[in-house]
Amino acid sequence: MRSFLVAALGTFATSASALSYLNDDRSITGHLCVGDECTDTQTWNSADTLVLKGPNLRIKFEDVGDPEGFPIDDWRIEINDTTSGGDKYFAVGDVSSGTQPFKVRNAAPSHSLVINDTDGYIGMGTAFPQQPLHIVTAGYPRIRMESTLSTPGVWDISAYSGAFEVRDQIGSTTPLSIAAGAPSWALIVKSDGKVGLGDYSPEGGLDLQRSDGTARVQVEELNATTSPRTLLNLVNNGRPEIVLANSATGGEWSFGAGTNFILKQGAVGSASNAKTKLFEVTDTGDATLAGSLTTGGTTCGGGCDRVFSERAIIPEADYAEAMWSQGFLPHVGPT
Repeated sequence: MRSFLVAALGTFATSASALSYLNDDRSITGHLCVGDECTDTQTWNSADTLVLKGPNLRIKFEDVGDPEGFPIDDWRIEINDTTSGGDKYFAVGDVSSGTQPFKVRNAAPSHSLVINDTDGYIGMGTAFPQQPLHIVTAGYPRIRMESTLSTPGVWDISAYSGAFEVRDQIGSTTPLSIAAGAPSWALIVKSDGKVGLGDYSPEGGLDLQRSDGTARVQVEELNATTSPRTLLNLVNNGRPEIVLANSATGGEWSFGAGTNFILKQGAVGSASNAKTKLFEVTDTGDATLAGSLTTGGTTCGGGCDRVFSERAIIPEADYAEAMWSQGFLPHVGPT
């Protein structure tokens, strides 16, 4: 019976019609060889129950869709290309669509793809995945995302001992890099859109918090051309203010500008309208100071009561001319 089945099944691959047709159930005890190269002297390996032997090996699943309305797509298990020098692989092909959705090339390393039996975790390069997707490699594990649209995009997510990085391969830039050992909550975005830098519960749109004496914001423009530039721009529907609070003394200063520039002082955490206005400059240059003004320095070393620094007498005819040309009273100087 075994020899008959070997010969008959081997003939199916090359004949237009079957030499034998079996219309009932059959069982085979032992091994089965199918293909043009099978012989009655086939050597068996105990691990091989079914052997397909010959060139261009394919197994086709042909669904006739009975009863009507059932899916009828055909599938094929494919082994290697059918041309000389072609690709070596194991693949599953969608015969109806003409696609090959699954392919494993020859000499692929062990554990190239593993699905855990208990939780469905997927391992790539590991036999024991510890996360839903676990990638292990001796080099730098990377995930590439590539768009083939008219404007292509290629991005890599990579991780190694030094950092976790997101790289734009087309632009050859690394816009995001997180160094190994970075502290917890170095960057966090909350559900309300607030961003924390070292702060898990940011109170403002951007909240920077440190406890090692390094809390500082630095804005530096490295353009080689000398030019005035706006390095901090505050825009508000109303007067934008900057607050400087001393947590040790409980004192707080704030300054802001809209139509006028205003300097205020109050307690830490106090509202703007609860602070005391100490200084104001209008948009026309007029200044109002809540307290007294004391000056010092070489131009007014004794205060603003300076009158004459020299005893020379300037003729009356020349006094007005000297005053207008110098911009201040002769012998008094600027105050």
